[in-house]
Amino acid sequence: MDSRGFWNESSDENEDDENQEPFQYASKDGVIFLVDCSETMFPKNDNDENHFKTCMKAVQITLQNKIIQRETDLVGVVLFGTDKTENAVDFKHIYVYQKLGRPNAERILKIEELIGISWKNFNNNFGSNSDYQIGDALWACSDLFSKCEEKLGSKRVILFTNNDKPHEGKAANDAKIRAEDLHKNGISLELINLPTPDQSFDVDEFYKDLLFPDEDEMTELPCPSARLEELLIRVRSKDHKKRPMRRIIFSLGKGVEMAVGVYLLISQCRKPYSTKLYKKNNEELKIKRKTYLTETGKVLFPQDFKYSLNYGGKKIIFDKEEIAGIKSFGTAGLTLMGFKPRSKLKTYQHVKPAQFIYPDEKTIAGSTCLFTALLDRCLHRDVVVICKYIQSKSSPPCFVALVPQKEILNEQKVQTSPSGFHVIFLPFADDFRKIDLGVTQKALPEQKEKAQELIKNLKFTFSPDKFENPDIQEHWRNIEALALERTEREEFVDYAIPDKEQMAQRAGTFAEQLKALIYPKDYKPNLKRKRTDGHEIKNKVPCLENLKTLAENDKLKGMKVAALKQLMKENDVKVIGTKKQELIDAIHKHYQL
Repeated sequence: MDSRGFWNESSDENEDDENQEPFQYASKDGVIFLVDCSETMFPKNDNDENHFKTCMKAVQITLQNKIIQRETDLVGVVLFGTDKTENAVDFKHIYVYQKLGRPNAERILKIEELIGISWKNFNNNFGSNSDYQIGDALWACSDLFSKCEEKLGSKRVILFTNNDKPHEGKAANDAKIRAEDLHKNGISLELINLPTPDQSFDVDEFYKDLLFPDEDEMTELPCPSARLEELLIRVRSKDHKKRPMRRIIFSLGKGVEMAVGVYLLISQCRKPYSTKLYKKNNEELKIKRKTYLTETGKVLFPQDFKYSLNYGGKKIIFDKEEIAGIKSFGTAGLTLMGFKPRSKLKTYQHVKPAQFIYPDEKTIAGSTCLFTALLDRCLHRDVVVICKYIQSKSSPPCFVALVPQKEILNEQKVQTSPSGFHVIFLPFADDFRKIDLGVTQKALPEQKEKAQELIKNLKFTFSPDKFENPDIQEHWRNIEALALERTEREEFVDYAIPDKEQMAQRAGTFAEQLKALIYPKDYKPNLKRKRTDGHEIKNKVPCLENLKTLAENDKLKGMKVAALKQLMKENDVKVIGTKKQELIDAIHKHYQL
C-alpha cells in the first residue's frame, strides 16, 4: 500500500499543459544546398566579401540553427561547376560535398573550411569548369533524396548562383525536364540569385521555367535578398510544430456539436535535458526503475500496488481501478454554459497559460462553418463564451472563457494572428485568496501628479517576442563553443538588462522630485534598519509535543523537515532519510500506525 502521491497517479496526464509537448507526427525536413562554384562567384581580391563565402555562411548558419530548432532534419551540400567530380551518378563537374545527414559539429567545421578558403586554394582542391549541366546537378540532388532511408515530410533544393543564363538550346530543355521531375517527386526548388553591382539578374532568361514547370501554378517570386537575409539570421530557439495538442468535441447544445483542435500559442521554452553517459566510453545510459518489497526483496509489478489515504485516523484502501473511477468526470471536450460581456473577464482571474482552439473539419464536416458563425457573432457583440472544459479522460473539469480573436494581417498580407478563440482558464471559488494588508497611507495629489509625469516619460513600446531568454541563449552559446572547439563563445547582448543611462536621461528630475515628495530628507535606501521594539525573533522550531498524537491527527505534513527531525530526536524515534515523506514513514513505522 502506498499513500504517497495518492492523487498524483497518472500524473503525466494531469500535468499542466504548458509543460507538455503537443502531439507531433513523425516528420523530418530535408534540404540540399546547390551552390555555383564558377570563378565569377569569387572576387579578384581574396580579402573581399564574395558570393561563395556568403553561400557557405548561409549553409553554416542553417546547420547551427537546425541543431537547436529541429535536430532530426537532414541537410546536404552539392557543388556544381567544379573540375573534380564526386557523385553517385558520375555526372561531370558535380561534387557532392556533404550527403544528406543530420547537422553536427563535424559537418559545421567542414563548411567553415570553405568559408575561409581563397580562390587559389579552392581551385587547387576542387578546380573550376564551366562545362556543367544544371539538369545533371538537379538529378544528383534528386538521387540523394531517393537514396535517403528516412521518411521526409518536405524536400527542398536551394540553388545559389549569379549566372542568370547558364545554358541555351538542348541543355536548357534538359534542365527544364529535370525540374519537372523534381516537381513530380515532391521536391521544391528555390532560387537565391546573387547579382553583382554592375550586372543585374534576369530570372526570365532561364530559371523561370525551372521554378514554375507548370505555368498554371506560376506565382510571384520572393525577394532573393530577403530570402538570403532570412538564411543568414542566427536563431537559437526551438522550432515547435504547429499541430494540435488534442482534438476535442465542442458541444453547443443537444445535437449541436463541432470538432476543434487545441493549440498552445505560447509555451515556456526550457533548456534541453542532459543525457547521462558512462564515464569510461561515453555510451548513453538507460535508466530502469524497479520497486522491491522491503521485507522479502520481491520485485513488485503495477498490479501488486494498492493505494491508501488517511482520513480521521483511519487508512482507506483503494485499487487502481477505483482511483481511475474517482478521477473520471466525463468525456473530454467543451460544453457551452452561456455568454458574458467581455468586460466581465478580469486580468487578475488568470489561473494558468491560455490555450487556443481552431475548427477541425476532418473530424466533423461543417465544423468550420459553425465555428466561424459563432466567432463572428461573439466579435460583433463583444462577448466571451463560458464553457465547462474537460481536457482528457483523467482531468478534472474546469470553467473557461473563450475570448474571440479575428485574423490580423500585416502590410504584406501575411497572417500575424489567426482567427479563433483563446481558452482562458477561470478560477473556482476555492481558488480565491483573501489577504489582509491592513490600512495603507493614501498618496497626496501632488505625489500622484509627479508619479504620473515620471511614468509618462519612462513609457516604451514593449513586445515580448523581441526579447530572448538570456539563460537559454547563454546555455546554447556555451554548448556551441564546446562542440566546435572554440576558445571563446559568441557574445550575447542581454536586452533584458535596463538601460539605466537612457532611463535617467528620460526621467530627468522627476525621479528626484518624486523621492523628495515621498521620503524624508535623511532617508537612505541602502541602510539596513535595526529592530527597535526590543522583541527577539521567535524560535521557529516547535516545542516538545507528543509526536504520536501529531501523527495520529495527520498533522506531520504541515511541519518543516528540521522541526520533524528535532521532534523525532526528542521522542527517541530513529531519524531515517532526509525527505519529509521518509521521516513521516519512519514515524508511522515506529508507532505502528
